[in-house]
Amino acid sequence: MNRSSFFKEVCISGAVCCGFAALAGAGENDGQDPSVNRQDGISQSWMACVMRSLSSEKDLSDDAKSALKQASSVHYEQLKMDEMLARYKGDLKGFIAFLEKQWGWKVTFDEQTRTLVADENKDCCVCPVIRHVPGIDTSALCHCSEGFAEKMFSAVSGKKAVARVTASVRRGDKSCGYTVVFES
Repeated sequence: MNRSSFFKEVCISGAVCCGFAALAGAGENDGQDPSVNRQDGISQSWMACVMRSLSSEKDLSDDAKSALKQASSVHYEQLKMDEMLARYKGDLKGFIAFLEKQWGWKVTFDEQTRTLVADENKDCCVCPVIRHVPGIDTSALCHCSEGFAEKMFSAVSGKKAVARVTASVRRGDKSCGYTVVFES
């Protein structure tokens, strides 16, 4: 399946599923506090439908994984990460210290293999795209997190970074973790 077909399939599945949910009254507030923005509820419901329409995370095509990774740029840019990371460019050790102190991560870096292993050290998923709801497989979004980590660590190191999610709350693990390998 090519990227165009993937998006067409996902959008049609999401639109049909969410359209029925809207008709049934689901997604208004999902039983949450009425002060929650209605648009956020619609977005969350739409994404839940898209996630349900995707095959399981392990069966995703390479095109789907790539599309999810590329989607990370939206959140990365919204957070103005390049501005935040500017002071750490060329200072991977300083950035690791920041991650450990400010974000509570546990990080090891092997300079010989140029491999970083990170544990977010939180019992919840921090992804803002869709809330983690047990029983709904949203683990495909972990590819978006890989893309975010690749952008973040590439910006800091000045080298291409390839990230892989090795543990995920969405997959049933106690916290989210990554392995990041830097090209020489």
